[in-house]
Amino acid sequence: MSKSTHRLLDRCLVFFDLETTGLDPLRHEIIEVAAVVARPPYFRAFGEFEIKIAPCHIETADPQALEINQYSKKRWRTAVELEHGLRIFNCFAASKLLAAYNVGFDMSFLIPALNKLNIKPKFDYHYLDVASIAYWELQGNPEVSGLGLTEMCEHFGIENKQPHYALSDAHATHKLFQALKALSK
Repeated sequence: MSKSTHRLLDRCLVFFDLETTGLDPLRHEIIEVAAVVARPPYFRAFGEFEIKIAPCHIETADPQALEINQYSKKRWRTAVELEHGLRIFNCFAASKLLAAYNVGFDMSFLIPALNKLNIKPKFDYHYLDVASIAYWELQGNPEVSGLGLTEMCEHFGIENKQPHYALSDAHATHKLFQALKALSK
């Protein structure tokens, strides 16, 4: 094993989640970022991050998305500008690996937003997709009803207290990762 590979495998993981105003990264916006950081080899959480982002174009939002993530002016009254929020998150995630449930969705919003703001990512360019790990570990299991975060949490008895709140989903993803890691032993 090369030194660079060894260092990569020893890095902390940042289990993160974004809430957005819809599913289209070309049209919709990030409105919440949250994360839980965990250190190998046991991946116990030792820190968290949460910030609400003020939308610039709420008029383009999908009403269903706003209902799902319970957006309201009152709940977002302390929201910050996107650039400020992403700069803070970028520092929080510096030198760490990002992990998410369906990481492709989150990265389809995060990377273009960073690029648009000319913010160079400080986190590693490798990402972990916890949904892919779940698929690998549980394929063919008749007890699994679906591959969504909700179904996975139900399967493993993980409580996600507030689904579609970024911090709650980040914690649920972290706990799910730990449960999947225990299966592979």
